[in-house]
Parts: sequence; C-alpha cells; structure tokens
Amino acid sequence: LINFNNLSLPTGVRFLEGPQNMTVSQGSSVRLHCAVEGEEDPEVYWLKDGMEVDSNDDLYVPQDHRWDVYLRLSSVMKSDAGRYQCETEENGTKILSEEAWLSVEVLGVPHFTPEPEDVTVFAGLPFNLTCIAVGPPEPVEIVWWLGGVQVEEVAEHSPAILTVAG
Repeated sequence: LINFNNLSLPTGVRFLEGPQNMTVSQGSSVRLHCAVEGEEDPEVYWLKDGMEVDSNDDLYVPQDHRWDVYLRLSSVMKSDAGRYQCETEENGTKILSEEAWLSVEVLGVPHFTPEPEDVTVFAGLPFNLTCIAVGPPEPVEIVWWLGGVQVEEVAEHSPAILTVAG
C-alpha cells in the first residue's frame, strides 16, 4: 500500500518547448512561444540576444504543471530581429530554452518609426505633431489628414512636423 500524501515528486523545472525560428514582414505582428514544466508557477523571462526583453505584452497560460509562455511583438521592426529564448531559475540556477532566430524582411513599403501615438494637449494652445517614416522607397513623403481632409497642400519629406495653431 502506497500513501500518496507522503509521496514526494521531483519539482524540477524544464523547458518542454522553446521558441521556433520565424521570418516575418516588417510591420506585422508575431507571437513567440515557450512551454515550461514544473510543480511551482515559474517566473519566465524572455531574452533577445542574451538581454532581458522589457515587455508588458507577454502571456502565461497554465495547464496542470505546464505553463505556456508567449511574447507578442506588434508592428515588428528591423531592430526586433535577433536570437530569442526563455529563461527561468530554480534554486539559483538559470535554465534556458533553446534559441530561435527572428528574421525581419523589409518589403517595399514605408513604415512609421516610431508608430504614431495619441497625444493630449491643452485646448486653445498651439502644439506640434511629428511624423517620421522610412522606406523603401526613399525618400518617404508625409501627407497630413484631419477628418478625411488633407491639411496641407504639399507633401513633406520625412521627418515632418505639423504645427497646429490651437
């Protein structure tokens, strides 16, 4: 007769799956995946080229003693290309997943660097909006629109600044 209450199971943490090599087009989104097995909820970090990735866009999905960990990169840029892997720790020992390469193809479409963001301004005060885009093809021309109407008659080369009177 075996008493399961006193049975101790190994609590080791190990990677079941590491990220996979991927090639994506610049501007698209990608989701990298690692799977970890262990008794305790492991803290898993993503590394890019050996450095920790600072991301608020990762996700843990628990299943029994398995955790699926995802890193989502939206609007991928050329600078996102590199070696990715997961890292966790057990009893002071770092455990690394297999590495995977993320390659980014630059197609013939201009893209914003950085992506445009919402801004908050004070009513009645003037402000500037800045737009930076890179090609190919170069040079990239910027056209400003507001409510479906072109704001300025002439396109500007990137970087472009629009001054709003307020």
